[in-house]
Amino acid sequence: MPRSANVGLRSSPVGVDETFVASVWGSNGNCLIPVSATAVSMNVAIVLPSAASFLTVIPSDKPRPLASSLNWRWAGADAECCDGCVVG
Repeated sequence: MPRSANVGLRSSPVGVDETFVASVWGSNGNCLIPVSATAVSMNVAIVLPSAASFLTVIPSDKPRPLASSLNWRWAGADAECCDGCVVG
């Protein structure tokens, strides 16, 4: 998928200490997730970050753990991972 491709409604960067909640059930890009789904597997990409940081993917009804899903060490260093997450 080219860097310019975006799946989902979010097209702006996630800011410092910002929480982004995405609904996974229903239509998401080329996917249709049934409401009976209890977990999802997703590819998460960091593209042209402005600083070193981390990302944690968790269900929205759970507290953020101390561990992260993805780390990157410097600005401009793209990173990606495949992550699983329990839904609802």
